[in-house]
Formats: sequence, C-alpha cells, structure tokens
Amino acid sequence: MFWELVIVGAPFFWILSALMGGLFLYAIFHEKVLSATFSVIVYGLIISFFGNFNVFMWVWDNPWTLLKWGGAYVGIGVFWAVFRWYLFNRKIKVAYDYIRADFRQKHALGRTSIPEDLRQKWREFISRASWDKVTDYYEWFPPRTCP
Repeated sequence: MFWELVIVGAPFFWILSALMGGLFLYAIFHEKVLSATFSVIVYGLIISFFGNFNVFMWVWDNPWTLLKWGGAYVGIGVFWAVFRWYLFNRKIKVAYDYIRADFRQKHALGRTSIPEDLRQKWREFISRASWDKVTDYYEWFPPRTCP
C-alpha cells in the first residue's frame, strides 16, 4: 500500500527527507527560489499521500504553530538577506580598492586622494577597469588586502 511507504521515523522517511532537503539547499544556494518552494510542496504532498502523516490536517489543527514557524522563517530570511548584502558590498569595495590602487600606482599618487585634474582620467579608467577582481575570491572567505 502506498500510504505505508513513508512512515514518519522509518528509514525511507529519513532518506526521502535527506534527498528533499539536499534538493532544497541546492536550489536555495543557486538562487532558484521557485524550485526550492516546489521541492517543499512536493515533500509535503509525498508525506501526506504516501505516509502516515496528513500535512493538511496538521496545518488545519495548528495554525498558530504554523504562523510561529512562518514568522521565524521570515525573520531568518531578512537576517540572511542583510548578511548577503553586506558580503556583496564588501566584495565590490575590495574590487574598487584594487582598481583605485592600480590607478594610483600608474599615476604615482601614493595614498592621496585623486586630484581634480585627474578626475576625468579616473572616470575613464574605472569605466574600462577589469571588474574581474570581484570574482577573485568567494564571499565566505575574507578578502585579500588591497596592494
């Protein structure tokens, strides 16, 4: 019988949970939001139709618990978005520092600010600059110091 395939706590349940969790994490990591949402819905449907746990009845019977966990999910999501935005900005700042250091070195400026007579050259330089420095390191690792 199909409804006995996925009994909560049985080995097949844990294998299915690990596979679906891995699919969910893969989709989230690669920013495929619809795939991640779809994987959670499919997991709930599989547990409901092929297991001994009815997700729909649980949702109906426990709306406050669902709202509590949904609120925690949104709170963690907001924190994660702010954290990722910080990492992104830090990465862009490091690339900008590399480009600025290259410009200073080519014009023998040292650590001073860019003078007015070189501002136009700076704008041209930064528009042609290689922003590949942004991808020189992955976000989880601290950036290298600027030369």
